[in-house]
Amino acid sequence: DGPFHEWWDAIETEEGQEYTGMPEAVAHVQAHIAESGPFDMLIGFSQGAMLATILTSLLEKPTHMGQPPFDSMGDVATAEQPPFSPWKLVVLVGGMEPRDHRLTELLSGEPLQTPSVHMRGEKASAA
Repeated sequence: DGPFHEWWDAIETEEGQEYTGMPEAVAHVQAHIAESGPFDMLIGFSQGAMLATILTSLLEKPTHMGQPPFDSMGDVATAEQPPFSPWKLVVLVGGMEPRDHRLTELLSGEPLQTPSVHMRGEKASAA
């Protein structure tokens, strides 16, 4: 029954799945990292692993900050000046590939350069 914590809600739209609240979650974590960092690694569990993937992708491809769904974030980041220092490792525990259709371009192309560790349970679903 809960309580449960989530970074965003996944909703179905005509265009496909969208994460409502995701840009705000990204901005929240970026602000915390900028204020409290730098950090050597970023660790995310479940939906937080998806968030860690998105943050790492934005760090390596900062020009996406000005594109949907991140274009409404204002001055949180620019291509010239990322708002936080890069981490050396990202650890993803029990995560899955983000499915928000607006992230397709951000998450496609060359593999990310940040080293990553992916941890999944033997009985974890791939969905």
